[in-house]
Amino acid sequence: MFFWKRLKNKKATKRDLDHLSTSLETNVEWLKSNILARDETINYRSIRTRGPKPRDCVLVYADNMAKREFLSEFIVEPVMASSFPKELDGHELLDFLMEAVISSDSMDTSSSYKQLAEAVVRGVGVVLVEGCNVGLMVEAQGWERRSVSEPQSEIVVRGPRQGFTEDLGVNVSLVRRTIATPKLKTRHMYVGLQTETKIAIMYLESIASQDLVDEVTQRIERIEIDGILESGYIEELIQDSPLSPFPTIGFTERPDKVAAKLLEGRVAVLVDGTPFALTMPFLFVEAFQANEDYYRHWMLASFHRIIRYIAFFLTTSTPGLYLALVSHHPQLIPMNLAVSIAAARKSVP
Repeated sequence: MFFWKRLKNKKATKRDLDHLSTSLETNVEWLKSNILARDETINYRSIRTRGPKPRDCVLVYADNMAKREFLSEFIVEPVMASSFPKELDGHELLDFLMEAVISSDSMDTSSSYKQLAEAVVRGVGVVLVEGCNVGLMVEAQGWERRSVSEPQSEIVVRGPRQGFTEDLGVNVSLVRRTIATPKLKTRHMYVGLQTETKIAIMYLESIASQDLVDEVTQRIERIEIDGILESGYIEELIQDSPLSPFPTIGFTERPDKVAAKLLEGRVAVLVDGTPFALTMPFLFVEAFQANEDYYRHWMLASFHRIIRYIAFFLTTSTPGLYLALVSHHPQLIPMNLAVSIAAARKSVP
């Protein structure tokens, strides 16, 4: 009996280690000495409210990840100028901050040390309040971003001159600007045990197969890897035949091309930190398509595509046909052509 009671208390203690305390000092010290220990880029800004019952608060944020101007204007100054009613306590304090003090349209709460620490390193400002065992997370990312420019790897003569950037939010908005319909759905996920890379799965409802969407989602959920640094990691881990020389997943850095694929019923996967989006499934015939095909007259685009098919057939079959004639059936080669071939081969070392 004593053993089971001790085991139960041990499990309860372990479970409570990741939950905030009502003591502000305890919460700050726990972050400083555990998850965020030995990290000089993490700042702890003490704030004190006004009124008959002032409250001590601490703002936790990471240098060069959270925008200082935003934190100062929309969190620090409003909190310092606010006066908490005496009767507020516990979760009511955060409700008062969210509804009457802090001006932001992207806020969330958590009582987990781990979740709050992960939010801080992603550029989120975390507000801890004395007497409250829940932290307030305010979106405040402010790192440098590359502006939208023409993609260098897929330059077109006719068509949009916009390309994806390394910012996932910007990339999703570029696709949504092209397909401005409520049927365009986006699912966000985090992949990578260490990097926690944010990805977006985009598809058109009622056009894309739900089985395809579910299969892509399940394959991504099964990924177990320390880090995702580029969309190529996702491509390699979810493709059907990793050893096949023929790709089953396409990639592009053009929003209009992704939009065209979505309109055809495909699924797109966008990864934070890379301008290359994945589209699936990828068919072999898509290798003969050009970006301008979507903007040309269908007859001209079809003619150019037929020329590419013929060129592919000649490129793959002519060398074999030449070797067969020269090595096994030289009598089938006209004399003038045979003399020219022999003269050309003579000068080859």
